[in-house]
Amino acid sequence: MKIKYYLTFLIITVFCSLIEAQVSSHSIDISNFDFLIGKWETDFGNYKYYEEWQKENDKLTGLGYRIKDGEKFDGEKLILINIHGYISYIATVGKQQPILFAMTNNSGRKFVFENNEHDFPQKIIYHVINNDSIHVLVEGQMKSGIVKDEYNLSRSIE
Repeated sequence: MKIKYYLTFLIITVFCSLIEAQVSSHSIDISNFDFLIGKWETDFGNYKYYEEWQKENDKLTGLGYRIKDGEKFDGEKLILINIHGYISYIATVGKQQPILFAMTNNSGRKFVFENNEHDFPQKIIYHVINNDSIHVLVEGQMKSGIVKDEYNLSRSIE
């Protein structure tokens, strides 16, 4: 019950702070993200990173995780959903509270999600390169400065 109230409060807070930026994202719906459906991967040498997405009714659900030496770790649940006409990206890491990122910009091929109240990241960008390649940029302000993690994901053929 507490999670429901926390998530509702978080959604209202984020939407109020980003309402003007949301105007550009209001014209798209969740089907604009169907390109994500399937399994994506990238190889960082010492481990592989995967994202798996599927459509469930009016949302996309995903799972992001790493595999090193055959062992799966660092899993996070991902949701792309339309909340009252606004596209939102929700990430839940382990047993932590869900973190909502509101879409603040889209160009049809590049989708920007932000939550300036979150410690890291504050911004997640999905850039569609082509049907089999996407670039994901995760960035945020840390004490040491701007930190960026980049993922060049390819559609998995598994």
